[in-house]
Amino acid sequence: MRNITREFLIGSAVISVILIARGQGQFTGEKLIIFEDGQALDERCRHQGEDSFPAGSSPQENLKIMGNNGYCIGYLIGVTEGVDVKLWSAPIPLKQPQVVAVVSKYLDDHPEKWDQPASALVRSALVEAFPKKKE
Repeated sequence: MRNITREFLIGSAVISVILIARGQGQFTGEKLIIFEDGQALDERCRHQGEDSFPAGSSPQENLKIMGNNGYCIGYLIGVTEGVDVKLWSAPIPLKQPQVVAVVSKYLDDHPEKWDQPASALVRSALVEAFPKKKE
């Protein structure tokens, strides 16, 4: 098992959160410009949670996987923290691996939605997995 450095992942996550905070898209008056769609998010999160690199992968491929893993974690944390609490009932505590598993399953189950904004898909995954409890 190869270790992924904690500093690299934290740095990637911080950069991702900053990018997310700047906004997911921009409305130009005629259409929404999407910076990240479901297909791109699926590609970036594909190896998330794996303990080792794919067999036969090159150092360059491994570096790309590490970068994507950091981006994936940062993106999902940033979007999750921005989802309106009126829409869902997050379990306490909600852990990062839970969010990754929920979003990965949602993306696997709904490839027809990959053209939609990634942030909307993350929100839909969380709302579906943790629906608002009726009071």
